[in-house]
Amino acid sequence: MLRVNLGGEGESPGVINQQGPWALDPAWRSSREGKTLRELRADGHRFIIAVNTQLPFASNAVDEVITNNVPIDRVTFLGPGVQ
Repeated sequence: MLRVNLGGEGESPGVINQQGPWALDPAWRSSREGKTLRELRADGHRFIIAVNTQLPFASNAVDEVITNNVPIDRVTFLGPGVQ
């Protein structure tokens, strides 16, 4: 089962967490624990770096999408929310 957490920071076990390119900035920290992307990966969390409107998965490949705290149908300073 392929599960993706849009805007995920490791709070949901067993998923691929999506973050935008901003997470590659060494100054980026997760809002929950204040950890860097490198620290979250070292803890065993998996990530895909892509904007949430251009995920690199084939159609119908994702079984579940988690959208905790992701804006719906609006644009923020981080880009578009879930469409």
